[in-house]
This record gives sequence, structure tokens and C-alpha cells, in this order.
Amino acid sequence: MPLLHDYRVSFIVLKDTASALRASILFCFNPASIFYSSIYSESLYALFSLGGIYYVFSGANTVAILLLALSGSARSNGALNAGYFCFQALRHAYDATIHKKKLLAAQAILIGAIQSILVFVPFLAFQAYGYFTICLGGNSTDLRPWCNERVPLLYGFLQSHYWGVGFLRYFQVKQLPNFLLASPTLSLAIGSVILYSSLLYEADGKSTDPLTIK
Repeated sequence: MPLLHDYRVSFIVLKDTASALRASILFCFNPASIFYSSIYSESLYALFSLGGIYYVFSGANTVAILLLALSGSARSNGALNAGYFCFQALRHAYDATIHKKKLLAAQAILIGAIQSILVFVPFLAFQAYGYFTICLGGNSTDLRPWCNERVPLLYGFLQSHYWGVGFLRYFQVKQLPNFLLASPTLSLAIGSVILYSSLLYEADGKSTDPLTIK
């Protein structure tokens, strides 16, 4: 099912069935595909995220909000999907400002903020549940360190304390096999960005979409 949504999103962006099919095939061979094809939160996250992005591009924002919010219930980084609505709001506000429609611009920002907050709800609900259960409902003499933080985030503490997640903490010699495993996909991604940038530069000043350049 995530693969179907991946194809749909690729087709909307690339506007070509062959390119969308190739993008979907490449998605199957990324290093994380083992997680996407198993009974794991990652596959559920991919299903909701790709489905939500598809409905964002399709203009069905209500369904998109629901799916992207559910992606945050599968994995905490699903909350970052609120960025799609932030970008959408800024684009609409910019267009309204250009046409000197300040009221529409403010309305676009307000709607985008509400949509983004709704996507954050599952993440915030999990943090609140952890705080009220562990910090307020537990033994006050044996509180976990994160309970006393200015912004108590349960998931952030779990990642840092038990999984060693943090800024640049993953860059260790023992992680070299994982970097080698990801190098083919990383090289392909970098090469694609460079190619797209060069085509975009060649198409500068023209109406041609660089994705359609042969």
C-alpha cells in the first residue's frame, strides 16, 4: 500500500507514468525497504505519510490532515509533516500579498497554523500521556530526569538515553557498515539533485519544466 501512494505522489510531481514507475521501483530498493515491508511502525508511518502527501497535492486537505496526523501516531517524526501545510500557507499568503489582498493572506496563515497544529496532536498527546503517567502519577522521589526539564519530552529522552540519538552522535566508526549500506541510495540521491539543478539552470528564463527536458 505505501508503494501505491508512492507511485501516485511520483506521478503528480513528475507528470509521467514511466518516471513515476521508476521512482517507485527505486523506493523498493532503498536501505530502509526491509522496514517498509514488515509488520513494523515504519511501514505504517510510510503508509500514512505518503497517503497524506498524495492528498495534499490532490487538494483534499481534510483527508491529508487525518493521514498525516496518524503518521505522527506511528512515529514521532510524523509531526514534521506539518511542514507541508506551512509551505502551502506561505505560498497562498504570498500570492494574496502580491495581489494586495491582506485579509486573504492573514486567513491563509491562520488556516495553515490550525492545520499544522492538528498534525501535531498525536505527538503532543503522547508526550502529555507520558508526563501525566510517569511524572505526575509516579513516585515523586524517583522521577526520571526528563520530568524536570523545562520542556519535558519523553520520546526525546528515550532516543538520547537508550538509543544514543543526538546531533552528530551517529557519526562513529562502528556505524561505518551502515553508511556503506546506505551509500548507493545516497549517491543516487546526490546525483539526482545535481542533475536536476543543472537542468533547472539550463531552463532558467524559460517556461520549460526541467523535469520534462529530454
